[in-house]
Parts: sequence; C-alpha cells; structure tokens
Amino acid sequence: MTLDQIRQWIAATPGQQHAIGRYQIIPSTLESLASRATLPGSTLFSAPVQDSMASIVILDAGYVELKNGAITLDRFMDNLARIWAGFPMASGKSAYEGVADNRATISRKFYAAQMAEIFPAEARRDLRATEEREGPRRGSPSACEWVTHRSIDLTATADRDEGHGDAVNRA
Repeated sequence: MTLDQIRQWIAATPGQQHAIGRYQIIPSTLESLASRATLPGSTLFSAPVQDSMASIVILDAGYVELKNGAITLDRFMDNLARIWAGFPMASGKSAYEGVADNRATISRKFYAAQMAEIFPAEARRDLRATEEREGPRRGSPSACEWVTHRSIDLTATADRDEGHGDAVNRA
C-alpha cells in the first residue's frame, strides 16, 4: 500500500482504531513522520520505510540522550512505552491502559531485562549510579547479571540528527 492508500483506508473506516504496519503506527504519528520526511503520497509503505520511521520515533524517544548519559534506561523505556502501548510504564501498566483495549503485553521485569541486554553499557551505568546513591542491592539479581554484549547500532541514524527525513528517503 502507498501512503495515500493508507489515508484512504483510514478515511473510509471512521471510528475504527488504526495501528498500521510493522510498528503499529497510529495515523497522527504516520502523518507527522511522513511530513517530517517529506514523503509523497505515492510512497510505498514498505518494510524499509517502516523501519526508517521507527528509527525516527526511537530517536524522538531519546535514543541519543540515552547513549550520551543524559537520560536513564528507565526513562528511555518509559518514553518508548508512551509510544508503543504494549510496553509497560514503570507502574507495569500501559500508558494507554483501557484505550481501545490497549494494555501492556509484557511485564516491566521482562522489558527491563531485554533492554539491559540491548543496552548493556547503559544498564551498568544506571546500576552504578543507583548503587552510589542507595548502596548495593541485596538478595535480588542486578541488571548487570542480565547483560550480554549485544547492542543495537542506531548510531548511523542518530548521527543524522538534523536530517531525520534522510533515513526514510533512502529507504
């Protein structure tokens, strides 16, 4: 489908909740991303375009700030949870709990463990800061015990800070 075809489908189904594509992008976010990336209506909503849109959203959620230590992994997780309803906030509930049957589809503990595997350096940094403030934790596994040395490399996308649209236009 093209962006124009998606817009026509949305217009033809008023009152329906729309979550579109691989990343369940809602119409207002789709319009914002398409506008920012200056995508014409004829753009095919292909997997690479969707991936590029998701990269923009992840950058907006504070990816660069997480990597440079300006925000914690917990804050980044909450930022993502405000975008994707299936992710739990610190409370364990979706930011959109009860809206169109939205709910957190994973536990906060599982979410935190997965994020610690993806962002091991940031998880260790946050754990050290917490232990400096509160002292070492006893009786519960630390985030460092979850950590492997995997990492998502969004650096190339993050380096295009001013050119978010470039990531989509190249797709």
